[in-house]
Amino acid sequence: MAFRLTPAPEALASVARRFATEQLPDLARCRESDGVAVPRDCVRPYAELGFLGVNVATDYGGLGLGNREALPDA
Repeated sequence: MAFRLTPAPEALASVARRFATEQLPDLARCRESDGVAVPRDCVRPYAELGFLGVNVATDYGGLGLGNREALPDA
């Protein structure tokens, strides 16, 4: 069974993909070389894009999407 995203979650996936390809490779290299956890200031842009609250209700500041939208594409 194939799951397809509706337009809003598809747009979110596109933003996530762009963020990951532009921001995460350098961050990952730094974390792997020094073995230190990701600093909060590095997580902030990710959080501001809404990715930490994808499936959290909008009443609580999340995006209110489902569990499927919170998972990366396989």
